[in-house]
Amino acid sequence: MTTTRCDDGGMSWLISWFVLAIGVWVTALVLPGFKLRPGIGNAVMVAALFGVLNATIGALMYFMAGIVTLSLAWWLFATLTKAVISGVVLIIVDKMSDALEIESLPWAFIAGLMMNIIGAVGVRLLT
Repeated sequence: MTTTRCDDGGMSWLISWFVLAIGVWVTALVLPGFKLRPGIGNAVMVAALFGVLNATIGALMYFMAGIVTLSLAWWLFATLTKAVISGVVLIIVDKMSDALEIESLPWAFIAGLMMNIIGAVGVRLLT
C-alpha cells in the first residue's frame, strides 16, 4: 500500500512539529538564558507558535534578507541568516507567550542556531 501525497505531507508536518518541540525543550535545558515553563504542553505550544511564525514572518524576513544582501544571505551565510531570523522570531514568541522567557537577544540568536541544528538532525534521522 502506498501513501498519498497528502498523507506524506501530514506526517512530515507532525514529525517536524515533534522535532521542534524536542528542540525547544533541549534548548531550554542547555541554555541558561532560554527558559521554558515546566510541562510538555508548554514545549508543544511554543513549538507550534514558533513554527507558524517562522513559516510566515520568518520566511518573509529570509526572502528580504536575500534581496537586501544580493543573495549572499541565501548562498554564503544561510545557516547564520536562519539563526538570526529564528532568534528574532523567538523574541516575538517570547512576547506573545507566557511559556517562554528569553533573557536577551544574544540568547535568542544562540537558541535559534541550536534549534535549527537540532531540527535539521532530528528530521534527517526520522525521515
